[in-house]
Amino acid sequence: MVCEKDQFYAEFTSFLRALSADVGANLNDDQLMGLTRYQESMIIDPFTPPALTVDLDYDFHEYFEAAYLGSSIGLQEKATRMTITPEHCFQGDLELYARTIVWYGRKSNKFRHSNVKVVVPS
Repeated sequence: MVCEKDQFYAEFTSFLRALSADVGANLNDDQLMGLTRYQESMIIDPFTPPALTVDLDYDFHEYFEAAYLGSSIGLQEKATRMTITPEHCFQGDLELYARTIVWYGRKSNKFRHSNVKVVVPS
């Protein structure tokens, strides 16, 4: 999956769009595309650059951080800029990635980036 991340998230987006329509959820296309971009950016992969900046129209990071802490807040339509600084840069080394993240990191939630700064652009 990590080598075909774009294809996975394209299929994931199509699935969510269909699921949202089937259950009558109120998820507009901007939210769906932002959610997909957020999730794709937050998952550590062997090709992540040393710094990654992601501009979003919704504050997904605050929304999910609250959920991880057991709180519930509404998703806010607020432009945010996330700057992600990975703990490890694998430079495409699949073996090192697998050993560090998949093998040793699976029990300690190492699949998500943790060094994330979010600012609201002025």
